Amino acid sequence: MIAEWNSLAPWPRMVTLVPELPNALELADLLADDLGPPQEFEEVGELRSSAVLLPLLQTVAGASLLFTRRSQSLPHHRGQVAFPGGLREKEDKGPFRTALREAEEEVGVDPSKVKYLARLSPTETLREFRILPFLSLWPEDRYTPHSTEEVERVFTVPLKWLLDPHSQKQVILDEDGLRLSVPAFPFDGEIIWGATFRMTQDFLSRLRKALL
Repeated sequence: MIAEWNSLAPWPRMVTLVPELPNALELADLLADDLGPPQEFEEVGELRSSAVLLPLLQTVAGASLLFTRRSQSLPHHRGQVAFPGGLREKEDKGPFRTALREAEEEVGVDPSKVKYLARLSPTETLREFRILPFLSLWPEDRYTPHSTEEVERVFTVPLKWLLDPHSQKQVILDEDGLRLSVPAFPFDGEIIWGATFRMTQDFLSRLRKALL
């Protein structure tokens, strides 16, 4: 189904058919790897290195992922849904530290309370970025934008909803004057697409395998 995205009309939430899931702590044990975060960024051509966290946390709706909506004033990917994180800085001691620093700046999470769980597959954007994503366990809290210059909204999406095959849609977006038909997760007035969608799908694929 192809649908026109209208930011003024939030997409209706759908009832999921997914069985009950373990809580976030139990899922963290299932999904954790033994590798630890890489110590260095892998340079690829002229792509700029960045890192993000996929925050797994427990909410009233069950185990969930946390997302942000980027500020309209940012030079890249403004107004888009993203995971906490950003570009590497020289003083960062590895990609995971980059993502932690940016997450603290954006949503105010205490880095000492964030637990590394697993590295996911790198993804690239059409705008010169290579992103290293890390699954991480976050403490339960009500997170809000810490830097309004970078983040306009913080919200969570239940894993049970994301796992429902009916939650994915094909939507038409107007992006910088171009009309694009893309796969996405429309949720509560937001739309998760592009690199964030791909990272979410990578995580969901690992989650499904862990639950078998």
